[in-house]
Amino acid sequence: MASDQGALPLSAILWSVEQWADAWGCSERKAHQLRKHMLFPNDAEVHLGVRNVRFRVNRLAEFAAALAAERQTQAEPERLRKGREAKRAAVSWPPRSAKSPATGAASVE
Repeated sequence: MASDQGALPLSAILWSVEQWADAWGCSERKAHQLRKHMLFPNDAEVHLGVRNVRFRVNRLAEFAAALAAERQTQAEPERLRKGREAKRAAVSWPPRSAKSPATGAASVE
């Protein structure tokens, strides 16, 4: 019988939903919701029994990279950007018109 000294432990290859949620810093409920995401790989799940599912760690890493790439490609909607800028302008103090252009200090008259 050959020795498997170079083999990875099963916990380094497959994670339970608890391990996955803990590693990603989310709840188990959120992990289960992520399973329904359109980018979730079909072959990430390994069914060991009727109610015993494990997840391939390497496929979860690929999924995380795909989620990060998806978030980076989504630009902020124009309406939200304009609203944020308007709110920032409304709460800035002192008002920009009261500053002296030369010193940046408020003018006293």
